[in-house]
Amino acid sequence: MDFSLNKNAWKSLIPAHELDQHMIKTKQVFANVKILNEMISDFPFQINSKILIPGCGTGQVFDFLDNKKLTKCELVCTDINESYLEKAKSRLDNNFHYQLFIDDIEKTKLNESFDACILVLVLEHTHWNLALQNIINLGVKSFYIIVQDAEVETDSVSVYPGIHESIKKFSNTAILNNITQNDIELFFRAFNFSLRKTYTESVLGGKKMIGMVFKLNR
Repeated sequence: MDFSLNKNAWKSLIPAHELDQHMIKTKQVFANVKILNEMISDFPFQINSKILIPGCGTGQVFDFLDNKKLTKCELVCTDINESYLEKAKSRLDNNFHYQLFIDDIEKTKLNESFDACILVLVLEHTHWNLALQNIINLGVKSFYIIVQDAEVETDSVSVYPGIHESIKKFSNTAILNNITQNDIELFFRAFNFSLRKTYTESVLGGKKMIGMVFKLNR
């Protein structure tokens, strides 16, 4: 499956402010934040943990996330869209210890090691097994993942009155990789990771978000 169209779409089709508005309108950002807060409460990061956040987008989740859960960690946020990273910077300044990089996780240029990785609605738009393999190669021992439930049949993008044309164009251009929870579990099992807990939240259009925490077995 060719995901180059996805990358081109993410780089050029949707302005940062329209993406943020879409995520608010569909309430998807709130579902993602609720899951993230629960995951991090159940499996908290140690002080000074180095956390990789690929495909961080505009960093909108940081507007609503319980900041206390991450302020004592070092965040490395990456995306392929420079304008999204500029928006993320405005949200991270003064609250977090962070670095930002333009990077494609499928062919990452990162060469440092990390303790944990947060992936929110990223795998659907990539060769997901390659992306995860690259992250594992960076020494990550804990994964906090949110994906769209592929077993619920819905449109790839929720449609509603007043939807931005950029979102419509993205929906017509991009290819969604329908990954199931079982697919991800089987992948991680092969690398000696175990699924510790799952989380679910529903959003506009009948979609369901699934959160999963994987830990490397000792």
